[in-house]
Amino acid sequence: MALGFFRRLFGGTEAATPPQERSDKPNWTVSARGNQTAIAGDSRITVFQDGDFWKYCITRADDDDDSEPYYSGRYQTKDAAQYEAQVYLFGGQSRHQTTQEVKLGKLSQEMPAMLEKEIKQMESMEAAVAKVQSGNAKRSRLENLEKQLLTRASQANNLRNQAIETNQPTSVERKAEAMRDRYFDLRSTVTKLKASATE
Repeated sequence: MALGFFRRLFGGTEAATPPQERSDKPNWTVSARGNQTAIAGDSRITVFQDGDFWKYCITRADDDDDSEPYYSGRYQTKDAAQYEAQVYLFGGQSRHQTTQEVKLGKLSQEMPAMLEKEIKQMESMEAAVAKVQSGNAKRSRLENLEKQLLTRASQANNLRNQAIETNQPTSVERKAEAMRDRYFDLRSTVTKLKASATE
C-alpha cells in the first residue's frame, strides 16, 4: 500500500464606540430578584447570572405571554452583558464576545495545527495497515487496528464539523472529510484481512 495518500491528494480592529444614543436609552434599576433590568421602548432588558457567567434577556415590556424572549450567549462579566444588551437593541459597535465566540475564535486559530496533526496520524495508520498486509498478522492485532481506525475516523469527522462551525474555507472541510473517508477505507481493508487471520 502506498503511503502519503493525504499529502498527495491535497499537498501540503476598529476602536469600540458606545451604543447609539437614543431618547429611549434604558434607565437601569434592580429587580426584586436582584437582577439589573430596564425598559427601553416596548422592550424589557434583564441581565442575570448564569453559573459563573452573565446573560441578558429581551422580552416585551407589556409582558405579552405570546412573545418569545430572546436570550443572549454567556459573557464573562455583568457589565459586558449589560453593554451588549444595549448594542443589541440600539446598534453600535460590539465590544465583548460571548464565551462561545471566544471558544470558536481559539478553535479557528488552532485548526491548521489540528489538521496537520491528523495528517501525521493518517500516515501512521497507513503504515500500520501496510505492515499487516505484508505479513500474517494475528486476529487480535487486526481487531485493535480496527478500533484505532474507527477512533481516528471519528476524530476526522469532528474536525470536519469544527471547520464548518468556525467558518473555515471549504477546502479545510474537504480535507477533514477526505481523511474520515480514508480511515473508513483502511478499516475495511483490515476487516477483510481479519476474516482469514489466525488467533
